[in-house]
Amino acid sequence: MAEQLSRRSEAVKLLILVSDGQPADLGYSGTAAEEDLRGIKQEYLRKGIAFVAAAIGDDKPNIQRIYGDSFLDITDLEKLPAKLTAVVKKHIRI
Repeated sequence: MAEQLSRRSEAVKLLILVSDGQPADLGYSGTAAEEDLRGIKQEYLRKGIAFVAAAIGDDKPNIQRIYGDSFLDITDLEKLPAKLTAVVKKHIRI
């Protein structure tokens, strides 16, 4: 999805990832996988795409560690509309 966004002409590009945990595939997890995600985030940031990782579940601390200031806790779904609105405003600088 990020690659498709990178080819678009809009001035503001925001990709919101929703995750319930850190990367964990057979033979792909832990520090190496986290570093890959940080690198991907930086690569697309250079291409003008802002990432926000919206997290649910018990693995939120790990997702926050990976994405840093791009982390959004969406556990409380009643607060989701306000939180998403704030993220969009931040990136479009209203």
